[in-house]
Amino acid sequence: MAYSLLKRFHPNLPKEETLLLACSGGGDSVALACLLHEAGYPKLTLCHLDHGWREGSAAEADFVRALAEDLRADFLSAKLELPGKGNREAESREARYRFLRKAAEERGIRFVLTGHHGEDRAESLWLWFLRGSGFRGLATLPGSRKLSEKVTLHRPLLPFKRDELRDYLRESGRSWLEDPANEDIALRRNLLRRRILPFLQEETGVDPLKPAQRTARQAERIVRFLDAELEAGRGPKIRSLGKGRVLDRRTLASAPEALSAWLLARELGELGESSDEAIERLLESNRSDFTGRTLELPGKLEAKFTADEIFLACEPEAAIPLGELPEEGLKVPREGSLELGNWKLHVREEAGRAELPGDHLSLVLDSGNLSWPLRLMNPLPQMKVQPLGFHGHRKLSDFLMDRKLARELRSRTIVLLDAEDRLLWVSGLGRSEKSSVNEETKSSLCLDWKPASP
Repeated sequence: MAYSLLKRFHPNLPKEETLLLACSGGGDSVALACLLHEAGYPKLTLCHLDHGWREGSAAEADFVRALAEDLRADFLSAKLELPGKGNREAESREARYRFLRKAAEERGIRFVLTGHHGEDRAESLWLWFLRGSGFRGLATLPGSRKLSEKVTLHRPLLPFKRDELRDYLRESGRSWLEDPANEDIALRRNLLRRRILPFLQEETGVDPLKPAQRTARQAERIVRFLDAELEAGRGPKIRSLGKGRVLDRRTLASAPEALSAWLLARELGELGESSDEAIERLLESNRSDFTGRTLELPGKLEAKFTADEIFLACEPEAAIPLGELPEEGLKVPREGSLELGNWKLHVREEAGRAELPGDHLSLVLDSGNLSWPLRLMNPLPQMKVQPLGFHGHRKLSDFLMDRKLARELRSRTIVLLDAEDRLLWVSGLGRSEKSSVNEETKSSLCLDWKPASP
């Protein structure tokens, strides 16, 4: 068994790299450490993390330290802070991965390994399924994933079963520690492992772990494919705008529905609500003539439909700065900030030509060509704007119409004027040619709208 298991062990990691292995002293992580050592990986660092859940953690750290010495590996130990009042297991798991990522980055280590095996993955799939998970949850415990730009997490034991690993340790003459918490059926995973899955196998004659493992592997491949499609820009067009998102209606309708739904699940999740109901209502409304209307979604989300775009926000009108200003406007400070509703305008000066912003929530002006004071105002009927890249002027009302801004929001749009009443900026929607920076700029005025702190 020991030789057979080693022969099937393929971490697919470069042997010249240092590997950081999370090692509790349990059978799974000990097996991984021993397999890596036997497979010829000379640069191992065993990391024991004390969650502070029970007494005897010092003895566990000593066990892992002795194992590291025997395997001629480095040893690292740390005590994590106790989690708060939330889900203790989830908080501890997040704290564990944060520590492993940080430890790896500080030591220049690119690969972090854990001892999760195939049955861990299958049990996790059942847990996610019981929670009503979406497809991403079914792709639980992937073989690898990024912890940061520089650090990747790997799980080389996913092809193996729990008993296989322990048989390997017995035949190799290795001992391990048993966690008494694994017997506590008050924990949902243990209840599933000890009671529910054995019951299903006994009653149906089918091992419920095998199809779960297969489903998890297939789901992982599909999730990777869909994420790669979005990363490559082959999904619907979307951009961030303040606290919200702006979706292109045409590409949302023309993209494969699975890809559109996948994008919506990701973006709505970041806004706090990724329910199936919200996704289906958005897709259905986009297919129909819903222009000029607002769709209320679960979780206090709103979707404002224009002819070409959908403005998604978790608060009413949170996608761009809007507000009712005094008739004379608000003076902009030369340095500092100005708060307006859910937004704050930050103003600073930089020497030379500052980098041009990538969105319309930021503006860079040539300080030497400005006529102070600058003012924030709401649109007036006679206002005109010279959009960036245009030679002539346009009515501001036509400009706002072209941007498909809902009619009821146009009067509360915020524009920036100088002392000569030249329109410099339509906040969140477009910049003017006036006072643009150039190669001769000696000083830049930088303005940025940011969501105000709650």
